[in-house]
Amino acid sequence: MGFFAPLIFSVMLLGFLAIFGQESKVAAINTTSAQLQSNGQSFLAYRNAVMTYQQNNPSFSGTVPVAQITSIGGTFSSSFLGQVSNVVVATGVRNTRVVICYGPFTQSVAEQASIAANNDASFGVSNGATWTSSAVGASTTAMPLATTITSGNIVSVIELDL
Repeated sequence: MGFFAPLIFSVMLLGFLAIFGQESKVAAINTTSAQLQSNGQSFLAYRNAVMTYQQNNPSFSGTVPVAQITSIGGTFSSSFLGQVSNVVVATGVRNTRVVICYGPFTQSVAEQASIAANNDASFGVSNGATWTSSAVGASTTAMPLATTITSGNIVSVIELDL
């Protein structure tokens, strides 16, 4: 029996290391998923703050200042605010404004924002001068953007006829 004891110990040790390694992978996946969800919810809150500002200032066009966004939408991390931006474009047709929020996140973040907003089709991914929605069941047809947004950025695009 003494001859097999080191062998049995080695097999058990390898088994425990394999289990620990698998648990570590699951924890890393859960952390990534939580970060995507958090970024999606932050992007939704950011978009909602920009929309609130626009609705309270219907003749506004340009970029809504960060100070206005944080006073409406609450606290955002400085790293998040350093990545996102917005633009309100007056189209020249009637009193229409197009509100675009964007940031360099993955499509998964746009999907999480859409899910958090009950499958809102206004969230998607920019292809430069066009964008496609990330909502479940939404058309995959590219739609025009009122201004060019860097390809690959996630966007929220809402047109308001004031």
